[in-house]
Amino acid sequence: RQTVRRTKKQLNKLVDQNPDAYRDKDGSRCRFPSHAPKVYRLNESEQDRKLASEISQLADQLHGATHFVKPIEMPGVLVAQGVSEDRYLAGRLNSARKLAKYLIMSSLRSSRAAVIEHIEGTESAIEHFELENFSKGNPTGNVLERLGSIAGAPPENKLSLDLPTWLSNAEEHRSACLKDIETYREIACCVRKMSAVREESKVKRILDLLADHALLLAFDSRPITLALLNKSVSGHKSFKTILAFGGATAGRERILSTFAHGSTHRGVVGFCSDSLAEGVNLQQASALVHLDMPSVVRVAEQRSGRVDRMDSPHQSIEIWWPE
Repeated sequence: RQTVRRTKKQLNKLVDQNPDAYRDKDGSRCRFPSHAPKVYRLNESEQDRKLASEISQLADQLHGATHFVKPIEMPGVLVAQGVSEDRYLAGRLNSARKLAKYLIMSSLRSSRAAVIEHIEGTESAIEHFELENFSKGNPTGNVLERLGSIAGAPPENKLSLDLPTWLSNAEEHRSACLKDIETYREIACCVRKMSAVREESKVKRILDLLADHALLLAFDSRPITLALLNKSVSGHKSFKTILAFGGATAGRERILSTFAHGSTHRGVVGFCSDSLAEGVNLQQASALVHLDMPSVVRVAEQRSGRVDRMDSPHQSIEIWWPE
């Protein structure tokens, strides 16, 4: 058995050779739509940019202590590759700091609510941003609570070399965790000083696009950001919104029916998490907005793939990226 994979460009060439051989269930000719990639600005104020810079500098101070809970030992696969313990430990220490910062900055690019959820937990973010109608089956985030629970309990060392004292001495470990807690609280304070301009710019872009597109998809990796923007857009009576993420079964079903091929719905924006970024057909939409920046190219391709289907009813689709 063999699987032959062709690119969309190759498939469109085959269609061009014999257009009548490629038809959908309604008898219409099929062809992958052309892409119209576009960029929208978020119009941050100078003050917000200064706060974002301060947040970035604060995040550089984090130890990443929550990434050292299980025993520290060399994975067998690295041993087989001849990686030294020194190199492994240096990599772990560096990646923990980098990941701690990445989670802050990627959350910030999503929304202020996403950062507060990461630092203080879902309930705190819901309360601060007044998202009473939003709920998750399993609240997430709350790195403050995790740091408090591990402070003074350094991980077991299964390496033959010594760990940094903050990872081996109980008191120094407690001090490092408390320092991280203090830093996270400073970051949260900066976030609360920020204006809502970035979120408002995303909402404005969505409303502007709905004037030209009957159906619109908007993707973000964090459900609480979707809830925050959905709250703003849903206040406009001329449009309907659907919120769909991992645990929202009803929303998922509504998205699938509303955006299915041949749908006659109009004036609807679907706010989707990446749980709907693959395995579903939503090709009745003619535009898609990335509300955050996809972490890897694969995610970007999966999102746009929901509308970039061979039986799309549109000759061209718009994919909007945040600047």
